[in-house]
Amino acid sequence: MGFILLAGITFLSAFLLFQIELIVAKLFLPIYGGSYLVWGACVVFFQGILLLGYVFAHKLIVRNTITAYLKIHLGLLLLSFFFFPGRMIHISHEALNLPLVIDIFFRLLISIGPVFFVLSTMSLVTQSWLSFSTLKQKQNPYALYAVSNLGSFVGLLTYPFVFELFLTNTQQLNLWRVCYVALVLLNILAYRWIPVNLDLVSDEHSTDNPRQSFREMIRWFCLSAASVILFLSVTNIMTYEISPVPLLWIIPLSIYLFSFVLNFKNKPFSPAWVHRFIFLIIGFAIVYYFFSKMLTVPALFSTIVFNILLFVLCMYAQGELIRSKPPSRNLTAFYVMISFGGFLGGILTSWVIPVVSTTLIEFLVGLLLLAFASRHKGLIAITILSIIFSPTLETFIRNHDSVFKKRNYYGIYDVFNKRGVRVMLHGTILHGMEFIEPKRHWVPLGYYSPTAALGDIFGKDIFNVHRIAGIGLGAGTVAMYSKGDCPIDFYELDPDVVSLAKNQFWYLSSAPGEVNILLGDARISIEKQKDVFYDIILVDAFGGDSIPTHLVNNDVVRLYKKHLNQGGAILFHIPNRYFDLKPILANIAYDLGAWAAFKSSVDDGVSMRTVWGIITWDQQEYLKLITQQNWEVIDVYGFHSIRSWSDDYSTILPIINWSQIRNSFRSLSHIY
Repeated sequence: MGFILLAGITFLSAFLLFQIELIVAKLFLPIYGGSYLVWGACVVFFQGILLLGYVFAHKLIVRNTITAYLKIHLGLLLLSFFFFPGRMIHISHEALNLPLVIDIFFRLLISIGPVFFVLSTMSLVTQSWLSFSTLKQKQNPYALYAVSNLGSFVGLLTYPFVFELFLTNTQQLNLWRVCYVALVLLNILAYRWIPVNLDLVSDEHSTDNPRQSFREMIRWFCLSAASVILFLSVTNIMTYEISPVPLLWIIPLSIYLFSFVLNFKNKPFSPAWVHRFIFLIIGFAIVYYFFSKMLTVPALFSTIVFNILLFVLCMYAQGELIRSKPPSRNLTAFYVMISFGGFLGGILTSWVIPVVSTTLIEFLVGLLLLAFASRHKGLIAITILSIIFSPTLETFIRNHDSVFKKRNYYGIYDVFNKRGVRVMLHGTILHGMEFIEPKRHWVPLGYYSPTAALGDIFGKDIFNVHRIAGIGLGAGTVAMYSKGDCPIDFYELDPDVVSLAKNQFWYLSSAPGEVNILLGDARISIEKQKDVFYDIILVDAFGGDSIPTHLVNNDVVRLYKKHLNQGGAILFHIPNRYFDLKPILANIAYDLGAWAAFKSSVDDGVSMRTVWGIITWDQQEYLKLITQQNWEVIDVYGFHSIRSWSDDYSTILPIINWSQIRNSFRSLSHIY
């Protein structure tokens, strides 16, 4: 019964730890424009607090006794009620003048820092508690680490499929607070039922046991850092190519945690072939990294392969850790070193590499650390060369004339010339294109062509447009629809995009009308424009391949409407390959008493295949669109089974486009 109680505490604390990570990271996304690195920055904070908690518990347990520490432990559990969860989390949406990762650290520290610190010590405490108890399971306290990772794993998997799907953010936080109270009560119960007897310490705790060598501790560090870098790099690949949402956050992290569960359970599952052929596995991972840069590889297929590689590589790392685990006497030092490696790996991936590299080179860095831990000199040399020549190789694979490339906390921007056209990529997603020939600079290309849906709105002036708001600048293509009596205000979050549009493209300088750029989050900036009203608000901001959820929900559309002239409309660029946003627009229109329609554009050499949606409260102009311009009606009564999005609720599960996913796999037959 005592072991079950300790296992229950370990499981619940890990479950709560990872649930609050996802809840708070999702709350932070709107503040930073849906940046794909929000999750990575949050993970680094969580790892930092985890390291701090491990060091704190390790020092006090070693310096004093587990009996003395348990009193401190109960005191910390109760002390956290003076913060969250005793008080509700309140997050200001006004960004501070700090780098993204520093800003996230500060907000996390003042919102969930204390309770997260307490939870971070829990697994180490319960393992030490078991190790010094009179329970028969004391001989293998590492089994509780598998229980902890299982709790984390369950917490991750249930979040998008249960908690995010059925509960609002506020309801999730309140339920979490109730569960934390249950955790405190379980700890009090265990303190009374599971005594510690320091006179019955096993031989493993004897001071005669040798300390671990420095070389072995460095290897622990490298194995831990490598697996963290790899799971974060795969997360980055997925989220900036598809969308930064919890469903995609949890997949690599679940794989990472599941590898711990398999290797640290009572009877470890650690396939011998993974360790025997690790040099071939790492070699294949390097080759596939460059192969995936070919634009003909479907993003979905590529992310699946990366996640399979992640699982095998993490199985190697965790397998090597469990094989080299120290006696129970050095248990706390073992976890401190693992946590330290994970923390620095996270810092490197989320803080350093995005500002010093122009590629997703962190995946190769993770492979390098793994090669170093495997002690395979040839593999180390190959990986180093891959890192050095990564930018050159990627340019060669894409076969284009590179003009400009930059990576920051919002993604990787790649501008290049190809076949008479200058192209702007954000990750693998095209965000703008322009004729290189000066005589044709004035022609808006791609998604914004006059022959596409925007031509119906601006070219034929159905809505009598005299002022336009563009949320998201891109290459500035929409500026070509400005006129002397029709200025455009662009709202752009990323200053690097502004610099790119001004210096690498000609649209802004060639615009026929007035163009204004307002730097900062669109929602906050528009709200500050008290007396400014628009005929068209064009929402074209992207996180990955999709509009961030905080820019397409009931609450934000109410804000847009306040700044919309009578008879105006809100345009949404909704070309996502894997999510169908039409049901979301239908629900917004139904809830707010509006009409909705959409129009797809085909690839005709000037226009690119894409989809635009529109919401308007002007029935007359709406009828013109669907009768004269062939826009298709979105049935505002047909999607009631899908819950409306708001600032307090959003989930992508009901809008996944399964037919497009199937088509992605069929397209593999066209890869040469």
